Amino acid sequence: MKKRMFIKENKFILLIALLLVVVIISGCLFSGKAFKSQYKGQIATYDASGESETLTFNHDQTTLTLEIGGIPLSMTLNIKKTDSEGHVSWQQETDISAYTVTSSDSEVASATKNGSCVVITPGSKSGLTTVTATNSSKGLTATLSVTINEENLPDSVEIIQYPTKRAFEVNEKIKDFTSGGEYRIKFRDGTITNNLSMQNSDILYPYEAKSAFSDEEGTYAWFEEPGIYQMRFSPMVIGKPRYDWLYKDIDIAILGIKIKPDSIKTNYKKGESLDLDSGKILSTTEEIKTEEISMKDSGVTIEGYDANKTGKQTVTVKYGKYTTTFDVLVSESEEKPGGEDNPGGNTGTEDNKDTELPVITKAEAAKDSNGNNILYITASDNESGIEKVLVNGKDITNQKTEDGRYYYKLEEDGEYEITIIDKSGNKTEKVLNWKAETDNDNEENNNSGSDSDNDNEGDNNSGSGSDNDNEGNNNSGSGSDNDN
Repeated sequence: MKKRMFIKENKFILLIALLLVVVIISGCLFSGKAFKSQYKGQIATYDASGESETLTFNHDQTTLTLEIGGIPLSMTLNIKKTDSEGHVSWQQETDISAYTVTSSDSEVASATKNGSCVVITPGSKSGLTTVTATNSSKGLTATLSVTINEENLPDSVEIIQYPTKRAFEVNEKIKDFTSGGEYRIKFRDGTITNNLSMQNSDILYPYEAKSAFSDEEGTYAWFEEPGIYQMRFSPMVIGKPRYDWLYKDIDIAILGIKIKPDSIKTNYKKGESLDLDSGKILSTTEEIKTEEISMKDSGVTIEGYDANKTGKQTVTVKYGKYTTTFDVLVSESEEKPGGEDNPGGNTGTEDNKDTELPVITKAEAAKDSNGNNILYITASDNESGIEKVLVNGKDITNQKTEDGRYYYKLEEDGEYEITIIDKSGNKTEKVLNWKAETDNDNEENNNSGSDSDNDNEGDNNSGSGSDNDNEGNNNSGSGSDNDN
């Protein structure tokens, strides 16, 4: 009986002891005194009462180096908490609206707030600036020394390996053109990158290309006429903007044949044989080159000409697996060659020689799909036909849009002399002054020019208002900055 009582008394004492331990531990938790916990053999100590706080950029970052022209860099603000034992914890400031952010020299680099980040933007000069973030209510301040160096600009791009496919059929969709291509970039300090894949870069299509976009295939291009064209490869430098001068033009071949311009006679009298002595075809091959082939070559087949049939005829030319055509006009012997139904424009006898000047119907500037300024020219000659179209002496006769306009890329502000020469040697010239327009220019000058009753109908940028102005000419006359 006494033994049982002793056990009960001992159990009561043990229970009281356990309660005392719990009270002591709880007192430590709420009094802020240090305590230690055992976890996998490691002792971790934390003293809330001895905690200190400091503000830092990006977890204790104090310096930053960028380049002029570099992209902006976002930095976080973090509160660093340290207890009396030296243990550190971090807390990111997700709302920095209460902070003031300044830069000691904004021309070197500016500092702005964006959401939960401080954005450092390189300025227009090299040097050193101090970026400061301050929260007055919390008594927290952080500083960052920012050095802006002269930019090490890229100097040139070298093609190491051309894209796998550079030869395409007429109207074939060109997608993933850069596949298989590699390049490297040389910087002005002499450093050169490793070989890089072209698939991380852009391709700009030439003016002659047609392009489209679909959800299934993305952006693709195609060409409607055989020949050698240039795709502009524009590489990306990681962490930097694009540079206008950093590109390479890559030749591609659109396979097929076409008639060499002005190489064939297209006007005949009834009974006259087809004249192929000077006829040439241009054959574009997979070797990315164009060969000139005589129409009298044994591999060339000519079909569709009838010397005894008057009127317009279409002649078919075959070479290899490709075919092209050209038109001729067969007339009665007493009929005057030439005229609006004569596609070849033979001028006829000396008595019937063409003396009419070619006409420049319209000359206007507009941006193409790539944002380039292009001069578009509409010209005609109803007698012998147009022989040449020149802009500042450059022959653009073969540069024509789908709707028959001649085009020329405008590179810089200044005068552009347009010359139209017909097949009889008659010449018409026109000079336009062109200046690249800004958004303000477009708003202020959209309706400039003369108020004369003789101005062209629909003329938004007319000049002198002459009776001889062409109806519908949107950019005629005085040659002001708004001519184009």
